[in-house]
Amino acid sequence: MTLDGFQTRVASITKGWTKSDLEYLMLLLTEEVGELARSVRTLGTTRWGHEEEGEGSEEQILEELGDVLFLIARIASGAGVDLNEATVKVIDKIERRVASRSGQTRVT
Repeated sequence: MTLDGFQTRVASITKGWTKSDLEYLMLLLTEEVGELARSVRTLGTTRWGHEEEGEGSEEQILEELGDVLFLIARIASGAGVDLNEATVKVIDKIERRVASRSGQTRVT
C-alpha cells in the first residue's frame, strides 16, 4: 500500500468520527508512542519489577507501529498535509544534513 492509499483509507474509515480535533489526536499519538516505547523496551525481556507485564514481542511492536502510523495519517489529513509530500521533504532534509556533515553531495 502506498502512503497516499494509506492516508485515503484512514480518512475513509474515520470519516464521521466525532473525536477528530488535532489536539485530541496528538494526545492519542502520545499514548500510542508510549505503548510503542514499552514494547521496544521490553522486546525479549521483562521490565524489572513488572514481570506481570511479560516480554515484549515483535508482534507487539508491529501492532503499536501500526497504531502510531494510523494516528499520524489522521493528524496529517486533519491538518491538510499530504504524507507522501512529507516523506519526500524529510528525506531531502536528512540527505542535506548528512551531506553537509560529511562533505558529500546529495544522494539521488
